[in-house]
Amino acid sequence: MSTADLESENARLRAELENLRLKAEKSRLEAEIEETDKVFGRELKQTLVMVAVGIVIVVVGIAIALVLDGAS
Repeated sequence: MSTADLESENARLRAELENLRLKAEKSRLEAEIEETDKVFGRELKQTLVMVAVGIVIVVVGIAIALVLDGAS
C-alpha cells in the first residue's frame, strides 16, 4: 500500500470511529432522557396525589365546620 492509500484508510477509520462515538453518545442520551421521563412521571403522580389529598382534607374540614356550626 502506498502512503496515500494508508492516509486514506486512516481517514476512513477515523471517520468511522467518530461515527461510532456519536452513535454511542446518542444511545446514552436517549437512555438518560427515558430515565428522566420516568422520574418526572413518578414525581408528577406523587404531586397530583398530594394535591388530591390536600383537597380532600379541606373539603372534610369544611364539612366538619358546617356540621359543628349547624349543631350549635
